[in-house]
Amino acid sequence: MTTAFFTVVRYTELVESGNMEPAFEYLGDAVIYNTWLGVVEGKENVINFLRDNIRFLYYNKSMNDWKQVQHSLDPGLSLINGRPFSDAGYDSQGFAMFEREGKLSGYTGFTLSRESIRETVVVKGNKIMLVSLSKRM
Repeated sequence: MTTAFFTVVRYTELVESGNMEPAFEYLGDAVIYNTWLGVVEGKENVINFLRDNIRFLYYNKSMNDWKQVQHSLDPGLSLINGRPFSDAGYDSQGFAMFEREGKLSGYTGFTLSRESIRETVVVKGNKIMLVSLSKRM
């Protein structure tokens, strides 16, 4: 397990368990949190957002495993030792991106609603820089 992968897994485990205070240590100062509820920028704002919206953690989440991806169209990126990622899990620009897909289900009124979602997390320097949680059609 690379350092970047460990950072993502540990952060999401803490948030999903409701143990928020230790999870905040993994956030970078310029973190951006993007959900269907809106976009929040800055560590203090994200902390307040997560504390205010902890009720959404009670939805049942069924997620696939994390996978490391590279979504860069920059032709200047070079392979590190013939591989796209270093031993720590970062690309040549110092970023690591992870994605997973799954289902979010919960009761709205008397009906069970299920939403397909994709969660994307970007890490730089062992700090979470971007979290994007989007509904899939």
